[in-house]
Amino acid sequence: MRFFFVPPGKEITTDAEFVELMEKLASRPCGWEGRIALDTETANGISITDNRVVVWSLSDGEERWQLDRKYLYRQEFIDLWVDPERYWCFVNNKFDMHQLFLEGLPEIGGLPIDVISMAFINDENRSENKKYGMDEIASDYLGIKMLKFEATFGKGTNSEELMLAAPKETLIEYSTLDAYVTWHLTEVLCSEISDLPFCDVSDYFDSGMDYLVKVEAPFSKTLWRMERRGIRLDPKQIELLEEDYTNRVQEDKKNMYRCVGRLDFNFQSPKQLKEYFFEELGLKPKSYTKSGNPSLSKEVLPLYAKDGVELAQYLVDYRKHAKLLATYIKGYFQEKVTPQGKIHCNFRQHGTVTGRLSADNPNLQNIPGEQSFRAAFIPDKGMMLGCFDYGQVELRILGHFCQDPNLCTAFLEGLDLHSFTASKMLGVSYDEVMASKILEDVKISEEEKKELTGDLYSLSEQEVESNIKARKAAKTINFGILYGMSANKLAKTLKLTKEEAQVYLDGWFDAYPLVRDFIYGQVEKADTNLFHEVRSIQGRYRRLPKILSQDIGMRKQQERLAVNSTVQGSAGDIAKMAMIWLDRHPDLGGDCLEGGTYKVQLLLQVHDEIVVQCPKEHCSVVDAMIRRGLVQPPQIDISVPLVVDGGFSNNWGEAK
Repeated sequence: MRFFFVPPGKEITTDAEFVELMEKLASRPCGWEGRIALDTETANGISITDNRVVVWSLSDGEERWQLDRKYLYRQEFIDLWVDPERYWCFVNNKFDMHQLFLEGLPEIGGLPIDVISMAFINDENRSENKKYGMDEIASDYLGIKMLKFEATFGKGTNSEELMLAAPKETLIEYSTLDAYVTWHLTEVLCSEISDLPFCDVSDYFDSGMDYLVKVEAPFSKTLWRMERRGIRLDPKQIELLEEDYTNRVQEDKKNMYRCVGRLDFNFQSPKQLKEYFFEELGLKPKSYTKSGNPSLSKEVLPLYAKDGVELAQYLVDYRKHAKLLATYIKGYFQEKVTPQGKIHCNFRQHGTVTGRLSADNPNLQNIPGEQSFRAAFIPDKGMMLGCFDYGQVELRILGHFCQDPNLCTAFLEGLDLHSFTASKMLGVSYDEVMASKILEDVKISEEEKKELTGDLYSLSEQEVESNIKARKAAKTINFGILYGMSANKLAKTLKLTKEEAQVYLDGWFDAYPLVRDFIYGQVEKADTNLFHEVRSIQGRYRRLPKILSQDIGMRKQQERLAVNSTVQGSAGDIAKMAMIWLDRHPDLGGDCLEGGTYKVQLLLQVHDEIVVQCPKEHCSVVDAMIRRGLVQPPQIDISVPLVVDGGFSNNWGEAK
């Protein structure tokens, strides 16, 4: 922590002062040493679609200046803004970039350095405590207490009126302090992350600072373009969804009232529900609350539904349908849509500790997977929507890190992983498990089954059943092993005995013995490394300081994270580099809002899916280019082949 003198803020009031300032800033060297901090004060909170700049501020680390909105349009500033060699620094860079774009400025030309990115690289665990605001970072790294808006300007609904009604000196002090502190935060954080040796894991980055400049700052531009474009909604599909789910909710209510036999029943009342379940129906409690009362929590209620309790079945359906109607159909699809018919969400570059992308306002990553919901997302006129999904990316990353010969063989030879795993677990041939999968499929005719399976058509029912049961277990373990899959959890998921589940789990590790070594190795690294860290494929840190906790539950959680964070973090690295590549490719994204030669525009990234739009006439060419590029993202060295599925269609549901 450092303490330093903060110079008084200055206001630029004349054209002559403005020109002098622009000349001063333009004379600064390009790159990091000549970086300029910028901050905006806006009229409408955090909106990126309906807002305006009230005042804006600049700092070179020595002085700080407040400027009137009118100076944004002067060519002297625009020339600085579009200079490709210029470094700018912000706190929450995308927000300020949006505000200047709303004022009519072109895209930023240089590199947008974000203090939040620097703080994340230095300590990714800050995201767990939501300490990525200017106030928290400034306090922790500079010992500065920032001015609070409400304490400075008072309460009210109109931010612009409050700021302009305050004494001029108050607004100058408030606005320029943000820019000045931003510049100095980049100074102190640069020294911190420059000491992080990314080069000991990745050949592409010397340090955390090098990684910031080559990855996180360019990625901010990519995300800004995605937010700026938004994604279009189909009003006809939304009408159909609203009608459908309104009817479902009403039908659910009718059925629930019929079950209880009275119209005055309040299904939102835990007391009435418990009386009905445990007194009228006489059901045995499956779980208890902390106070010792029978529980009907959202985890417990489905258990009664599975047992055939009619009200529980209807209540589970009602809650699901009501949530979809309120949260997505009436919420996201109606309240969050702009007059232009689009949704613009906020992509949180550092919203997860693993480095995976998240989103909010609204969270489009939580859109239900049902085709009818995704069909509501459509391309702009004359475009097609493309969805490209990485297949089994986490397991492929696991194969890369552990180098288990069986696991790598499955990917290198393009085998069905779950069938291959089951064959190793049972000690039967891969072809036998694949044949069992065909023989069990009721959609395939007997003649086709004979033709497809050959001699294996004669497999007994018991052999087919055993192979299919093992394949289900293999699939469950494949997707759960990175999250600490246990025999108890496997037994519960597949309705097996604990002994049966343990046999399958032991068989899985016998099939892939080096996975166990990888898991043990990750835990040992987190135990013994200086910062108790594990690393992603690009060298990003995941520090686990609580892994030495005396609390066994906490320690076990940290051990699971030692494995999961490396794989999840690497999946985030792959998606990030693929998106940057696509966005900057001259023929695809073109490193601009409109897109490159083929006018490809990146719109969404949800889990392992990347969603784009492209003019219809270019789809076939673009499809092939994207597939080739996504499986070989730049600055990623992975020994197991990546696979991408998907294509172009009229909406997200069809493309998926």
